[in-house]
Order: sequence, then structure tokens, then C-alpha cells
Amino acid sequence: MAGKGDVINAIAEQAGISKKEAAAAFDDAELVRLLVTGNRDAMEVIFDRYYRLVMRITLNIVRDTGEAQDVCQIVFTDFYRHAKLFDPARGNLKTWLMQYAYGRSINGRRRLKARGFYEQTDIEAVNPALLVRGAKLFAALCNGADRIDLRRNDDVGEISSREAAKLER
Repeated sequence: MAGKGDVINAIAEQAGISKKEAAAAFDDAELVRLLVTGNRDAMEVIFDRYYRLVMRITLNIVRDTGEAQDVCQIVFTDFYRHAKLFDPARGNLKTWLMQYAYGRSINGRRRLKARGFYEQTDIEAVNPALLVRGAKLFAALCNGADRIDLRRNDDVGEISSREAAKLER
């Protein structure tokens, strides 16, 4: 009996289309079965079908494009690694991916919130003198200075690089 991969190849050859296009004709449960048997075109089709949906969910929750892309990558990578655990009798793939994306996004949002990501200060509210001192500190640390002079009109004394490192924390 011919395997599903052979069926995809035969369909692609007969119709004069790519294996990916042939795989797109299968429903989600069949694509997961193909993926488990090693057909990488199946994963590409699954990704193409659901990336926009997963990205929309993650972006709405984490509110940061980079973090949302990271969460999407985790969702699809984890699915790829554990596709054999997917059971179509317990639910469809779309719902599974949506729920997983939602959970991972909530975790990502909590992580960002704990780091203060959502507590950004308006640039107008920042004291310009602090920006100058920060730039001097950064430049001095990059150049490996033992002592850093942050004096600006004698309002701040000299500090050691060890003290400056404590300020970074």
C-alpha cells in the first residue's frame, strides 16, 4: 500500500503542481498524519494556513511585534516537535493552535510585564542631564575605564567602574 507521501507525490505529478500545493488539498488531520510520517511539506502547509491567525492572537495579547513573532515561532516549533501527540478526536488543529498561542502569549505578556516592558517613560519626561551622564557612563565602560568622571558642572563626583556597574543593575 502506498504511503501518504507517495500519494502527495503522485497528485503533484499528475496535476503538474508542487508537493506543497498537493498537500494543501488535505484536511488538518491528514496533514498532521503526514507530518508525523516525515513529510515536511505538510508542516509548511499547516504554517501557511495558521500563521496569520496565531500571529494576530499573540500580537493582540503581547502588544509587541518582536515578542509576538517569538511566541509564534515557539507555538509552531512545539507543535512540530510534538505533532504525534495531536489527537483529532479530541479537537481540531485550528482550536489547538489558538489555545496554545493564547497560553504562550499570556506567559510572554507576564514575562514582559515583570521586566517593566509596559511601563515605558515618555522621552519628554526624562531629565536630559541623566541622558548625558548615562551616555558618558556607557562610553567609559565600553572603553574599559578604571574610573569614570561623570562630572558636569561639578554636580556629580567621580565614581569607580565597580560603583558604575552597581548603578547599571
